[in-house]
Amino acid sequence: MSEGTRMADLPWRQRLARLLLVLSEADSEGRPTRETYGAIDEGVGAFHGPPFLGVDLPERPRLAAEFNRSIRARSMDTWEFSPLIGANAESGMAYSTGMGGTDIPYPEVLGEQPASASRAAGHRVGRDLIEHGYTWCFQPVVDVRLTHEDPVIGVRAFGSDPTRVAEHAAAFTEGLRAAGVLTCAKHFPGHGDASIDSHLGLPTVHRTDADHHDVHLAPYPAVIAAGVDSVMTAHIVLPDQGQQEIATFAPDLVNRTLRETLGFTGVVVSDSLRMRAVSQRFTQVDAVVQALNAGNDIANIKCAPAQVSALLDGLEQAFNSGRLNAERLTQSLDRVGRLQPSAPSEAPPAPPAYDAARRLRPNRPALVVPRGGRVTVAFERRGPDTEPPDDSLKWVGQQLGVDVHLSSVPAAEAEAHIVLCRDQVGLSEVERDFVAAAERSATPSAVLLAGPRSTTEHLQTDLLAVSAPCVDVFAIVSRPTALQGMASLLEVT
Repeated sequence: MSEGTRMADLPWRQRLARLLLVLSEADSEGRPTRETYGAIDEGVGAFHGPPFLGVDLPERPRLAAEFNRSIRARSMDTWEFSPLIGANAESGMAYSTGMGGTDIPYPEVLGEQPASASRAAGHRVGRDLIEHGYTWCFQPVVDVRLTHEDPVIGVRAFGSDPTRVAEHAAAFTEGLRAAGVLTCAKHFPGHGDASIDSHLGLPTVHRTDADHHDVHLAPYPAVIAAGVDSVMTAHIVLPDQGQQEIATFAPDLVNRTLRETLGFTGVVVSDSLRMRAVSQRFTQVDAVVQALNAGNDIANIKCAPAQVSALLDGLEQAFNSGRLNAERLTQSLDRVGRLQPSAPSEAPPAPPAYDAARRLRPNRPALVVPRGGRVTVAFERRGPDTEPPDDSLKWVGQQLGVDVHLSSVPAAEAEAHIVLCRDQVGLSEVERDFVAAAERSATPSAVLLAGPRSTTEHLQTDLLAVSAPCVDVFAIVSRPTALQGMASLLEVT
């Protein structure tokens, strides 16, 4: 019996569940929780992979593979279909698991290399994800970063030149697809000129018609031609484009602009409906109804598995009352049914070489440290989900021949102190305090920054205000990036 026939025979409750993307949960040993299995039994069609960031579990890559295999087997036994299992992998698989896979720099670094580097990076990331049971990568970011006040896109963008963003996003898409993983271009119709983080509030963005069409929409024809499987919508409002509602809930943008004008025929998935741009204004049920009615095929509600049953109760009521249209939903079910990863089409290339570190103060001398000497690193911890960089720093120290330890203040017994910026858009207030303490200290100190560098003159970042020796490494999630940054600051004798 065909997939379409099976779907048509299911109750609408299970068909609605197929259009949801929800969280998965792991128990203390890294296995799917009873609630996660319950969400599978309800027929949920897509999951965010296991939540292993900030979790004190060894061998997380292996556990992720076993976790994903378990939820896929449960779904196949119950429904005879394999759920989509997605991951953000903006600097490699470790972006989601905290360890494992091939470390790559953020797109900002890739955007300064030949496009072949982005294709190779995409292939490596895709290979790692497939090998560990993921089927869907929420990449590439195709936002064109056009504001200095950008609070969220930062180094996640390939840059601020739409032609270059298009070239690299298409290459990254090709690499992912060659590895056999599904792809997702985000965030339509462009989040790169917002000055509010949609995780925290609702951005209202004023842009001209020329900027809208010639800049922010410009990369989409390239990634569509490259075969991108899905597109993720953004939670922004564009009043100058006649939109008074957020783009995720705007049928004109999803259906007319994305599908008719740009010719995209794949799956449209919303950005997380748990983000405050949405959740401050809508209930979970209302958010899903709005997203599906606007033309999204998958509602990324990102709720806990235990909330799925109550959510489906509300969606059934919405369907029975006529708030959800069967014909509209059937279109989405058909598209989602066709969204399946293909077999890898080629062997992975060798890892590309990245010139990741860029010295901002070349006239400053390097910090001289004896081999085996002690180097302290300041790192801002932000709640229980923060993944401390202990393993990465230990690895970097081993490569350089120094002893690296975390410390929020310069230590008198250390030969050198480095402030590590973990944001994607520049120093936080706490990190500024770390830098100030380092600059006042008698311990030789330097700063590794993660601010984005733009290719347009008016967007040059103001990181030179730091008076300590300073290297902008774009982001510190990647071990190769951190290694090159620290190597350019330290002279090990």
